[in-house]
Amino acid sequence: MAPIKPKASRTVSKTVHRKRFSQREQSVDYDSDDELFPSEFATNGAADHDFVDLQNIADRVGKEVDTFAETLDQFREQLNEPNSKRDAALRLCTKYRDYAIDQVKKLKKQNQVQRLHDTRDSFAKAAQDPLFGRAGSVASAHTGGDDASHKTLQQWQAEADTWDLFRAILKSRYPSDQELDAQRDQLKELGEPHRYMNHNQLWQCFVLSNDTAKERHLVLKWLEQAADNESEIKQILSPDQDRKNKSVSTWTNGWMETRERIKGAKRVRMADDMALDLRRTDSSDLLVSSLDPDAPAREGRTLEKGDSTSERSMWMACFEMLRQGKPWAEICAWCVERNQGWKALSMGVATDEQHPVASSGPSSGVLFRRMCLIAARSDATDTYEAAVYGLLGGDLETVKKACRSWNDYVFALFNNLLLSQFDQYLLGFQSLQMPLEFIRKHGFNEDIPNQTSATSTTSSKDLIANLYANHSTSREAHTAFKLVQGSLIANTFHDLCLRVGTAIADEASKDEPSVVIKSVRRSDAGELSEVAIAKDPDALRIVSHMLIMMRFLDQSTFTDDHGDEFDNIIAGYIQLLRSVSKRDITPLYGSMMAEARCVSSLAQVIADNQDARDAMEFIKITQIFNIDAIAVITGQYTYQLDRVLQNRVRTGSSLKMLEDTKEDLYPSRRIKRGALVHELSADDKALVSGLEIFYLVEGHWSVTFAALASACRKLLIDGHFATTRAIVDHIDFDQLSRSKSTNILGRPINVMNAEQVGSVATTQEKLYEVQIMQKEAQVYYDVTMLISAIAALDTWRMVEFEYVHKLPKPASVPAKVKRALEEVNASVEPLLHGILVDAKDDEEAARNAAIRAKYLPEIVIAYLTVLSTAGHIVSRDELLTAMDISTIVANHERSALRQAFVDAGRMTELVTMFAEVSKVMLKLNEIGVPKRNKKERGGRALGIWEIYG
Repeated sequence: MAPIKPKASRTVSKTVHRKRFSQREQSVDYDSDDELFPSEFATNGAADHDFVDLQNIADRVGKEVDTFAETLDQFREQLNEPNSKRDAALRLCTKYRDYAIDQVKKLKKQNQVQRLHDTRDSFAKAAQDPLFGRAGSVASAHTGGDDASHKTLQQWQAEADTWDLFRAILKSRYPSDQELDAQRDQLKELGEPHRYMNHNQLWQCFVLSNDTAKERHLVLKWLEQAADNESEIKQILSPDQDRKNKSVSTWTNGWMETRERIKGAKRVRMADDMALDLRRTDSSDLLVSSLDPDAPAREGRTLEKGDSTSERSMWMACFEMLRQGKPWAEICAWCVERNQGWKALSMGVATDEQHPVASSGPSSGVLFRRMCLIAARSDATDTYEAAVYGLLGGDLETVKKACRSWNDYVFALFNNLLLSQFDQYLLGFQSLQMPLEFIRKHGFNEDIPNQTSATSTTSSKDLIANLYANHSTSREAHTAFKLVQGSLIANTFHDLCLRVGTAIADEASKDEPSVVIKSVRRSDAGELSEVAIAKDPDALRIVSHMLIMMRFLDQSTFTDDHGDEFDNIIAGYIQLLRSVSKRDITPLYGSMMAEARCVSSLAQVIADNQDARDAMEFIKITQIFNIDAIAVITGQYTYQLDRVLQNRVRTGSSLKMLEDTKEDLYPSRRIKRGALVHELSADDKALVSGLEIFYLVEGHWSVTFAALASACRKLLIDGHFATTRAIVDHIDFDQLSRSKSTNILGRPINVMNAEQVGSVATTQEKLYEVQIMQKEAQVYYDVTMLISAIAALDTWRMVEFEYVHKLPKPASVPAKVKRALEEVNASVEPLLHGILVDAKDDEEAARNAAIRAKYLPEIVIAYLTVLSTAGHIVSRDELLTAMDISTIVANHERSALRQAFVDAGRMTELVTMFAEVSKVMLKLNEIGVPKRNKKERGGRALGIWEIYG
């Protein structure tokens, strides 16, 4: 995945590892089986109320990520308690659900306040502008709030519903020992089903003895609650909803328009006994001749348009109340208030007033459900009327016609399956339930909806899969939240996670290969629909936390065989947290992944910290979660190093610091001024900062110097001299050695300083220990020497230029010039005797040779130009030093200096430079030697280089 540019955090990211989530009042729970099995059951059933380019969506993430992390940390700690995984998971689900509910309540209140303000402003505008009042109603002047806030409210409600479903599913599929014991005790108390058992007890036996029925019942209950929540949201968000409700609520006088037409006709034809053949006012359809409730169905006629619309609205309202699981008493009161008590009676005959009408469960008998089934299929004149009776009778086709959402279709399917399953269960008691005459007349077996041998075993997975293919539900079914909810209902959450992990990998590798997201594509099936989850930050957060819980709760299912897919989800969520600068909570999630995946993900996170001390704070957090901090640091420097090496075109060029010149002061060549001035990129600086962390971490001598050696080698080979110089400047070898050696030797020393080594290596054992440390630090020390020599040469050029061009000419050579020359001599001398000459294998030896070939020839030739120039302005002795280098190149095999020139193809250039230096010596001899002892440095004199003809 491409690196994410950190977004300015809206809130300060907090450390979560010890903070406690505040206790809050919880909403409706499923902890008691009394809700599943009430003492008195409704006639028609009882119901319980139980990646990606993440940068583009980062703005949608709020403080919920902090809250979720805090509670997840508590969950992680609770896992240490015996037999606590399931209970801890349920508590965590409850907290997540309650957090979402809190957000819903808050947004509802905000929307209500906004609507009041909008209404007030509208009335004020209407009062001031008469044209406004005539142009439209005041109510139409406001929009009911901002569309963005509406979408947020719906999103939070969907999340609350999803957590509610997840909790119910967990509770059902992973029952505790106590719950299983209680279930067995209850079944034992009920005894075997028999012909004299009442309906409530028979229903309890059915559900308690069948896990499929119990889960279907819970899904229906969840769907009812979700429908109720959705209805409340619609009332808040839709400014027209209140007017629609008011229209239905004020319709209390029956079929007014039809009645007036019938009365008028009868007054005109009082003596006529012939049936009325009235037509609708707006069409040629025949009107009913009476006002009996069943007249439209019995006569096959219609009502006036207004009455027909009102009748449809009434049935629609009844369907919605049944769909929401409203108790019969509430539905009855609603119908009676509108003078439609017969509707309530037809829906809830002998129903317990306190329990939902449409819920699956024991009715007054199968007869009532068969009556509703017949009414739905043959007698109903309206889609919603048929759907009402279809729900009561357990029909599917008539209910599907009234379905408008994915939830509605799932409700229709599960209601149909559960009632069919219950009726199959009752077949063993049919002589007790229905007269044989009724069975013969209506064909009992044919009329049981979907009554086949496969009904009780019909897979929820197949039902949900059909909704993906159904053109009416396909679009909604492939949205992020419905994908999650569908997988929970179908018991395919494991498969969903596999596909989400694959989708995240596909998204992450679109532009370039990802560092932290593994490619897991196992087939070329095209884009997965689960990419919707990968692109939705809320859905990704939900699935990530559900996955974490399930990996703890059901390790046999969520095995390591698909660990890469699962870890892709967590890694994707970590990338999301990176994008919103919530880095401090990422170690918590990293600890939930495989070790290697954790290290690679957190390595990117720590790489975002441009300040090394901030990175150290991050490292402290990783240690709290028992994460290998050194592995993370190593991973981040490797990641940064790869970025530095990839961001530039590999030129393979050697060090270039010389230029040709014809000035007599120089031997035809000289060092370019400013040759080493290069602007560091952001990636360069990040790499330097990342390596600085090693300096701040206590101990870890071997790892530190291995990392520095590896980084510097690769950078130098690739020509990134400026970056290497920045590393050496920021991580001084002497200081680093002192800080790291204390833990090993008991005191801080520079292991390359013979005097300091002698002070601690008082025993053979200590000496051996120091020698190992020297060997491990040798590469970085040699690189430091290399960089120091190049820097000294560059400094000399600046000082020398200033001296040569200074007017008036100084009477003597300034100390600054002499000091610069001394620094050059001191820095270059170690290089002449060999650097990077020891290697552990052939590959390392080849890399060392490549570095020597790239840099040593340029340094040595530059050094010769410095000595030649110094022979003019400081002392002619420097020319002798220059000529001595030829001996070193020729005779010192270990220094590998000659081989470096050969490998670089610059031996001829070196010989030419020696010749140029010789010419300078001859010219200076022609000028004359000062009147002083001709014995120069080492007892030598320039005269030995004179050529006699």
